Amino acid sequence: MIPSCKKAAELLSAQQDRPLGPIERLGLAAHLAICRRCRIAVRQFEFLRLAARRWRDLE
Repeated sequence: MIPSCKKAAELLSAQQDRPLGPIERLGLAAHLAICRRCRIAVRQFEFLRLAARRWRDLE
């Protein structure tokens, strides 16, 4: 079953703390394949993580 946007957001957050299981990864991938809004959110999170990492490296 494809998770909701809320569940996908929870999985995206969880994967920052731990590896996702195979079912979780598959569900998240399926959701991202059909949900443009969540794909955009993922790209925004990735941009922010990269910016924060670069900012930290400047100090």
